[in-house]
Amino acid sequence: MSKQRKMGQHSRRGQALLLDLRDQALSLFKDANVDAEKASQISNELMYIICQHWGGQLLYITKGDGFFADERDIQIYKEFNGHNQAELAQKYDLSVVYIYRIVKRMAAIEKARLQPDLFAD
Repeated sequence: MSKQRKMGQHSRRGQALLLDLRDQALSLFKDANVDAEKASQISNELMYIICQHWGGQLLYITKGDGFFADERDIQIYKEFNGHNQAELAQKYDLSVVYIYRIVKRMAAIEKARLQPDLFAD
C-alpha cells in the first residue's frame, strides 16, 4: 500500500507556475511558426532547466514594473526638450517633479557613460 504525498499550497502554486511557463513558451513558439513538435520539446526543456536552477527555493516574482520603468525613463529622457515636462507628466501619468527626477537621473547615467571616472581602476 503506497502512501500518496499530499502537496502543500506552495508546491501546487510552484507546479502551476512551471506548467504555465511551459504553456506560455509553447504559445510563443507557435506564434513564431516554430514546428509544433520542436516548440513542445523546447518548452518542456525550459521547464526542466528552471526546475534544475531554481527548484526548492522560495521565490517572489515581481510584476516587472522595474523593467518597464527603465524603458519608460529612457523614453522620457529622449523626449525631454527642456520645456515639455508638463506634457511628459501627462503622457506618462507622472508628476512634473518626478519627470525632473527621471531626467536628472538619466542625465547622470548618460554623463557617466560618456565621461568615465578618471580615478577608477
